[in-house]
Amino acid sequence: MTSTESRTDSVVKTLGIHHAGIPVNNVDRAVEFYSRVLGWELVGQYRVSDGKGHFTGSAPVELNYEVPGAEQDFREFVEHYEQVRPGHTPRTCFARMKVGPDEVVLFERPEPIEIDTLVDNGVFHQSFHISAEDMQRLADLKREGGSDIKFHTGPTLRWPHGRALYMWDTEGNYIELESIEDLPAVFGVSHELKRR
Repeated sequence: MTSTESRTDSVVKTLGIHHAGIPVNNVDRAVEFYSRVLGWELVGQYRVSDGKGHFTGSAPVELNYEVPGAEQDFREFVEHYEQVRPGHTPRTCFARMKVGPDEVVLFERPEPIEIDTLVDNGVFHQSFHISAEDMQRLADLKREGGSDIKFHTGPTLRWPHGRALYMWDTEGNYIELESIEDLPAVFGVSHELKRR
């Protein structure tokens, strides 16, 4: 068992998340899913032939700003990529999505892969908050069937703060949706009940 004490001697202190990323095989298909099913808003979609900007940044030309070692880092990346995937050159394709106050970036894989999510990754997933009403809407869709949404398990209770429902996106990623609810009030019981 590892200690639950937080370290005070870390190199830096993370202040929050700038963005989270989800790998996808087809960025257009993924944007359609996350917009239609989860209500995410497309901020921008980017297709770049080489991905160099990841290494060199996006400073205006007028600043004459250079990132130390960026060119070398980029060349090493390209050489390694072409060694692993002969005949292919790296490209970058991603979509920035607004999710409430946060941002999630859908990164298209250079080469599509097929995985059996629960076998290959276990229960690894991304989790997003939704309202109690939307949780009920999804629970009804799952129960009724006929939707093109690939549901898995739930809704299950996440005592005392809500319910969780799991599904897959169009790219094979396992997604958890958690409602924000006061379950003791919903069930008319004490907050102090013991969990299983």
